[in-house]
Amino acid sequence: MPKGKLEHVNISVTDPERSAALLQDLLGWKESWRGDSQKYGWTIHVGDDHDYLALYTGDHVTGEYSKGAPLNHVAFTVVDLDGAKAIVAEAGLKPFGHDDYDPGKRFYFFDWDGIEFEVVSYAGGRTMNEPILREPMFGPPPARQSKVRCEPTPPAHGWSVRSRLISLLQGTQKSRASSGDPSVHAA
Repeated sequence: MPKGKLEHVNISVTDPERSAALLQDLLGWKESWRGDSQKYGWTIHVGDDHDYLALYTGDHVTGEYSKGAPLNHVAFTVVDLDGAKAIVAEAGLKPFGHDDYDPGKRFYFFDWDGIEFEVVSYAGGRTMNEPILREPMFGPPPARQSKVRCEPTPPAHGWSVRSRLISLLQGTQKSRASSGDPSVHAA
């Protein structure tokens, strides 16, 4: 089976210089490339030896992204969470959502274009290059289903709560209709 690793994420920003400076201060990343993009704009790459963010812009990039469009957030790990908060605040951005739960502490911030970022520091001072070892959130994956098709067997109490409710409601409407209630039209 092939094994892969994330190489880069390309995000559209209104000011790649400003975004690159923030990421270099916040994460210690370096600029690895800058130049014209293949279509309609230019890009700065910032990251480490293997992976990076491509910070793209063009005349059509306006920022003002809504939460969750086109992505929920981008997350980074740091060793010094308080230092990272200070850098974000010094850039004029507002850290929020200061959470402390397994496997680490975190905060979030929106950049100038409305892109949400998460900054995480793992318990015990785990560094960014160490693997994250944690239990699966929802248990082991389900066993493969057989391709044999079986017809469902109705449960002893009936097919569904929905069908029972419909039957009860129909009976109630018939009772109300026979009692002369003008708000119910008998079927």
